[in-house]
Amino acid sequence: MKKNIIKIVCFLAILAFGTGIINHALCWKDSLGIRQFYNMKDEPMDVMFFGSSHAEYGVNTSYLWDDYGIAAYSMTEGGQNLGTTYYYMVEALKYKKPQIMVVELTFTAPGWENSGLYDGNLYRNTINMHWSKNYLDNMNYLADIVESESDAKEAKKVRKNVLFKFPVYHTRYNELTLTDFVRDDVLRGRYEGSSRCTPQEAPEAIYSTATAEGGVDAICRKEYVDAMIQLCKDNDVQLIFWVSPFLVEEDAMEVYNTVGEYVLQQGVPFYNMCSAKVQQQVGFDYATDLIEGQHVNFDGCRKVSTFFGKLLTSEYGIESHAGDSAYAIYDGIADYWNNWEVELREAGK
Repeated sequence: MKKNIIKIVCFLAILAFGTGIINHALCWKDSLGIRQFYNMKDEPMDVMFFGSSHAEYGVNTSYLWDDYGIAAYSMTEGGQNLGTTYYYMVEALKYKKPQIMVVELTFTAPGWENSGLYDGNLYRNTINMHWSKNYLDNMNYLADIVESESDAKEAKKVRKNVLFKFPVYHTRYNELTLTDFVRDDVLRGRYEGSSRCTPQEAPEAIYSTATAEGGVDAICRKEYVDAMIQLCKDNDVQLIFWVSPFLVEEDAMEVYNTVGEYVLQQGVPFYNMCSAKVQQQVGFDYATDLIEGQHVNFDGCRKVSTFFGKLLTSEYGIESHAGDSAYAIYDGIADYWNNWEVELREAGK
């Protein structure tokens, strides 16, 4: 009997070890925000950024470290729906107690609220989370939206795929390289960017101060905005909301104006970089600072990051940790990124 128990334990241990290797090799390597966070859960972290690709492209935490000594991490992801942003914040607070959480709110506007359900974004924003109740809550949140937008059969498929993970990424077998089996010893941080620029004209909507018809009921996923506010209050974390600059339309701008009024009433700061007033403070220029209509390029990111660097140090008391050996990992991340940016600029990418 004792020998059988030992055999079972050994088998389960080998199975768990093998599954871990397979999962690491096959997991989506572009989902860096959550995946690399687990590798940094023991590192000091003063500021954390959350949101969709607008935040992912909008802020480079390496700039914040180089210029202000701010220990910041970006837990952003392409197509990160507002509910998932909330669950990512919950996940972060399991391991960290940052002074500030900064959340981008593009997806509060109509037409954006379900963007996280398409083009692989749903799986990108789930399967690299560790299994836990929070993981299942995130899965069920997204599956419920799928059911409301499609049908119960599709929602059941999403739940099965996300629950077991393997059905999502098993097709990566023919894409594997040696790097898939290597641990991320040097983290690059979570940032996607480009030196490319498609000059744009500033839309008239940036001058609008009108609010949305219907008031706060026009705010998409408002319940998760409220949940984020409560979460940060409960954990004594300063919360900051913002919207990254892009080619905003009138109806979206009206919602952002409504969001601003609402969260300010809750005592939460809000910086709408789609508004002409805040863009002037940032120094944002539609002719030079966008890759295309939705995402800022390196130059736009530098301006947005500088705005946050000044804001966090002057208004919110974030101190510089430059030269502090306890924060040495941020030197490595910044060096990695700076070298990579040079290569991308030289290649015109």
